[in-house]
Amino acid sequence: MVEIKALDKLSGKEEAQVLNYLKATGLRVGLLINFGSHPKMQWKRLVK
Repeated sequence: MVEIKALDKLSGKEEAQVLNYLKATGLRVGLLINFGSHPKMQWKRLVK
């Protein structure tokens, strides 16, 4: 599952949202990608 955001900074709220999506869908791995933090993209791999 891939969740794409455009925020200044990622918080625990976005991580919790991805973990809830994983739980609801039965998937085990998700990627949280943030394009809002210039000049670098942030990403985090989350595993249920």
